[in-house]
Amino acid sequence: MKRKLIGLLVVTLLIATVLSLPVISIRNIDDNAPVWEVGDEWTYDIAPITIEVDKDGNTLNANLDIGDLNLEVVGVSSDSYNVKLYAEINGGFDLYIDLFSLELTGEFADTLFTKSELEGNIVFRKSDLGIKEMDLQISFTMKLKILALLRFWVGKSIDFLQIGLV
Repeated sequence: MKRKLIGLLVVTLLIATVLSLPVISIRNIDDNAPVWEVGDEWTYDIAPITIEVDKDGNTLNANLDIGDLNLEVVGVSSDSYNVKLYAEINGGFDLYIDLFSLELTGEFADTLFTKSELEGNIVFRKSDLGIKEMDLQISFTMKLKILALLRFWVGKSIDFLQIGLV
């Protein structure tokens, strides 16, 4: 169940990231399409992404801060441009599931050997700059904190046990 929830969160953040990328027109502009050369670079400042969901006592609050999205033309063929992209990722989430009294908190964490990052390649058609192929990878280390209230019923008294993992 926890893996499904974490997987759902990661997919939601990926979708939000892709939706925040600039829209590229898919019309044929032939002669008006810009000409890119190997080594051309662009940097886009991506606004922070915030997701807030509250339904039936279950809540999800997530934020994702990509900051600068760096693009560089690394290859040119007769009909396409190969563009490498890279961005560091910061952010986190809070998830509460009422049915289980489960609270899951996570944040992207850099370690000595890894950074949380988005990287990949996009192949654009030269004719209209439409996306021909896209390959994106997200690699991250996440610090998780899980709080679960386990309820034990003994007669009329209730004892709460709090379990925390960091």
